[in-house]
Amino acid sequence: MPPPAIGSDEYKKALAEVNELGENKSTKRTADQTHIAQFYKQDAELTVNEGARQLAISTGLLLSKMHLSLHWLILLKLMPGFEIWGGKYKYLAWRPVTA
Repeated sequence: MPPPAIGSDEYKKALAEVNELGENKSTKRTADQTHIAQFYKQDAELTVNEGARQLAISTGLLLSKMHLSLHWLILLKLMPGFEIWGGKYKYLAWRPVTA
């Protein structure tokens, strides 16, 4: 689905929502939304490495034995980013911060 046309009422509404929720100290954003945003702003490799380290410590497994699990963790972390990039290039849309 393409983004709304720049200047349309739908665009203005979406931009206002991004501004409202994206403020550093937004009172409209839920704790879950903040947590999700912090998760996705991190480098995927760092997040996966930390998860793997914690899993290895808690289960006593060597990281070398967890290769397949790590592969799936990486894919799960990156998939939303791929969708965003695909839409950005397909529709040549700018980011809300640019607006």
